[in-house]
Amino acid sequence: MTGLTRQTLIFQITPWFDLQVSRTVELRADQTLHDLHGAIQDAFELDDDHAYAFFLNNRAWDRTFQYGGPDVPSPHQTGASPLGALPLRKNKRFLYLFDFGDELRHEVRVAGEGTIDPSLRYPRIVESVGEAPTQYPEPAEEHRRGTAHAEAHPLAPGLAELLPAVEAALVRYGTRRFEVRDTDPESEARLLAEADLAMALLDRSADDVRKIHAVEHEVGGGLWGWLCDLPLELSLAGLPEDGLRLGERVHAIHRHPPIGFTVPLLFALAGRPGETREYLERNLAEYPDDPLMLLRAGEAFQAVGDLGRAEEAYREAILWVGSDEDARREMVGGLVRVLGDLGREGDVEELLRAEQVEQERRRQERRWGWQAPFRRERPKVGRNELCPCGSGRKAKRCCGTEGRA
Repeated sequence: MTGLTRQTLIFQITPWFDLQVSRTVELRADQTLHDLHGAIQDAFELDDDHAYAFFLNNRAWDRTFQYGGPDVPSPHQTGASPLGALPLRKNKRFLYLFDFGDELRHEVRVAGEGTIDPSLRYPRIVESVGEAPTQYPEPAEEHRRGTAHAEAHPLAPGLAELLPAVEAALVRYGTRRFEVRDTDPESEARLLAEADLAMALLDRSADDVRKIHAVEHEVGGGLWGWLCDLPLELSLAGLPEDGLRLGERVHAIHRHPPIGFTVPLLFALAGRPGETREYLERNLAEYPDDPLMLLRAGEAFQAVGDLGRAEEAYREAILWVGSDEDARREMVGGLVRVLGDLGREGDVEELLRAEQVEQERRRQERRWGWQAPFRRERPKVGRNELCPCGSGRKAKRCCGTEGRA
């Protein structure tokens, strides 16, 4: 980004534990991620008495893209990271994680750009939606907040009847995901039976997210992962119409990733290129740097024969995947297939050599990357405590933020 002395960046911040609440803040492009941290603290009335970090690929604890606060040993430091020098295109989402114990997570979305108004002070709050949630809600209150912690409703008899079958399906789903097996892949008949079960669950819940959450509560979790992954499993097993039918149904009631990233690929595997491209362009605009979205986009472009766009998506996915080794293997494998289809064997060899070097670098980094925990020499001053300089003002209004930046 150019013109840092005149430019502003606008961010929308949403806490994970209350998705109905958001704050939109504006900062100068020459201010830093540390200033953005201070703006989030003020906007949500948090006590700045814990460590924090930003993760630019939206993946918690991924050190490749971790920007740590002053007390966090990290490859990048927030105070040395001007916002305008970072790759922050519109709609990019990244993660702000505060308090490494309780992990208060916030999604940060780049909402737009502006021009500095000399009459205003930055950071500034542009818009507030909802009441700032309690920093550490009581357990009963926490379960009332957000879609991820919706209050469980008593199960209707029709849904309760499905519980044994759902529990058995989740066991098989867990086996498919996490265990290496020498047995044959799941049969079409078994996957179709799971698809019928998923449809029955959606029918009997009347697509009510709260009722589905209640079922998930009864089975001990994992239900949404099964519902979101099963459509692609069906499509890859040679049942593309069944996969698309279930995927569209799930996406209609669960608009959040990852199912939204999978829908274009489901259309592609079902031989419907028009809808594939429509969804792809929407995802590329809304989640421009998300590695999972880019992986699915590469697969979808490849399925409809647009190898140039597939190569572009795979390369961008590899750039943002960070330390997720499994996803990285998928991305590199997809790119190898695309380059092979394009007849670029030399590029395949070059990619594999570069990947060998990168994997060795990662092994060395893991071997020597451990550090002893940081320990303070004296207690940390909270932002709402009196500043130790003796000014009589709160630390956050005196030396607390600007001094450290």
